[in-house]
Amino acid sequence: MINGKKIIALCTSRIYDPQQHSYIKNLNEQLKKLDMCLFIYALNMDLYWNENLPHSEAGIFELIPYDRVDAVVIMDEKIKSKTVSKSIIAQARPHSVPIIVVDAEYEGTTNIYYDYTAGFEKVVRHVIEDHGVTRPHFMAGFKNNRFSEDRLDCFKRVMKENGLPFDESMVSYGDFWAVPTREAMKKLLARDELPQAIICANDIMAINVMDVLAEADIRIPEDMIVTGFDGLHEGDLCSPPLTTASCSSKQLADAVTKAILKRLNGEDCDNIAVVPGFMPKKSCGCSGYLPADNVTNSFNIGFYRYEDDMRVLYEMSVKMQMSDSIEAAMCCMRDDKTEEMCCIISKNCLAADRNFFLEDVDMGDMCLIYESYTYPNEIMDFDREDIVPGLDILLESGYPLIFNVLDYMNKPFGYTVFSYHRYDITEYSKSAGVTNAFNLGLGGLITLRYQRYLSNKIAQMYLNDNLTGLYNRQGFQAAIDNELEKPANYGKPLTAIMFDIDGLKAINDNFGHDAGDRAIAKGASALKEACPPDAYCVRFGGDEMIALIIGEYNSDEIISQIYSLLEECSKNEEFEIKASCGAFSQPITQDMELTKVIKRADEEMYEIKKARKQNK
Repeated sequence: MINGKKIIALCTSRIYDPQQHSYIKNLNEQLKKLDMCLFIYALNMDLYWNENLPHSEAGIFELIPYDRVDAVVIMDEKIKSKTVSKSIIAQARPHSVPIIVVDAEYEGTTNIYYDYTAGFEKVVRHVIEDHGVTRPHFMAGFKNNRFSEDRLDCFKRVMKENGLPFDESMVSYGDFWAVPTREAMKKLLARDELPQAIICANDIMAINVMDVLAEADIRIPEDMIVTGFDGLHEGDLCSPPLTTASCSSKQLADAVTKAILKRLNGEDCDNIAVVPGFMPKKSCGCSGYLPADNVTNSFNIGFYRYEDDMRVLYEMSVKMQMSDSIEAAMCCMRDDKTEEMCCIISKNCLAADRNFFLEDVDMGDMCLIYESYTYPNEIMDFDREDIVPGLDILLESGYPLIFNVLDYMNKPFGYTVFSYHRYDITEYSKSAGVTNAFNLGLGGLITLRYQRYLSNKIAQMYLNDNLTGLYNRQGFQAAIDNELEKPANYGKPLTAIMFDIDGLKAINDNFGHDAGDRAIAKGASALKEACPPDAYCVRFGGDEMIALIIGEYNSDEIISQIYSLLEECSKNEEFEIKASCGAFSQPITQDMELTKVIKRADEEMYEIKKARKQNK
């Protein structure tokens, strides 16, 4: 319970499917009357019963606040993964949360099941008894599939009750899908005698049967009746519209609400059966449904809107990927396609020096990077316990909250929340597109940003000296040549300061080469610190280094500062670090030879080193 309102978590898939969308609308309206709120945790694709593959999108169900929701509803047939459904149940049970499962049975849950056989029987009886068909043909699903076998048994039983003989030639297998159905139809049409009707175990097969018949110039229903089972919206767009059977969304919502109320009141709740209703249409010769032109028009308009939205969202994802930072990507998210939503990601994604998707890093703390109501211009820490920004206001809206997981390279990294203030199926469909755009945009940005980090590190390995961090000769040459070629620098003084450690061999001999390396590194640090920030410091080799400075600077003061810094850092060593420095300056000209400037500084340095040795 949150803010005095009971929270119902609906676990499902494809909320943009017309049947699902209608069911959600009916369920939410009933819950709203009971002062309850609906949180929808949605997959944007089902998992196809493939239990052996990791499904990162199923991470959406990890976001359910099981300690605060009052009931969980699992649409098992929509999710299509027993492993995932069992995981949801296992997480809910420690909190004693009532669990209602639609279209499956699990121990300790209330099960709402479709009586598919009773619904399918209505279709078969209508074809045989009402239309007088004596030569029906059954287009089955998979062999040995429970749903297909139950419908085949029903087909046989109704035929027997009507005194019609059955043999195996009256059955083809379309495997519940398009291509196998079309292959089965080609074989069927090659027979000498064709059936009067083809009764299909689902709508997908029926739609493809109708298409093959149309290609063969066989009229529906005049030459052959075709029926389906499921009530897919696509069946209404067929010519003629498809006779089928389907559970009404309101009927299912009523059953789920009834189960929720009983469980919340502590009452026992037996499993509830929902019987699909028969929907006679023109494909069997009935006139129970007359498709209006605006159905097709509405479909076409929705399709073109969808195409336009997808184009905009694709461009958005590309801009996000090409951004320099998460903050820059946030600006790309702002669009009328991303209204009434927010985006929350793991703070671990913010680190540019690690690859969140390849390393063993969990989501951890979260941050808000997009919220359409206030458009924050900065990344804000977000406590996942708060679920969504502005939760109090959203709970009062009376509309569901829709949660999608953000995942990339099969790893969750955050989530989106949509709070649409209407039941618009186009917007429900758009939520999947927006989430996918954010998946690609943010996931690509995080990956590319890490690649840029690695590229820079590799570049530093080639351009910078590992021991000192100063430029190596290659890096130095590329950087200084660019500066010396700028006309704006012509006439400015160029100062070269040559630096060489004194007595490095003695340090190596007496204290080891590690000590010698420390002396070189501290010498480089002193050189860089004493020089102006825009100086070009390079390790020429061994203990010899040079700084090139553009502009008016006092080289004597810089060298004095170097000596002072070396004296200070020597206090922490068991040996003294000393160096000899020489400097030379001249104005920058177009034909200036840098090697001569460096040579003059080198000569000055060796004169100083020579004088020091003589004065010992």
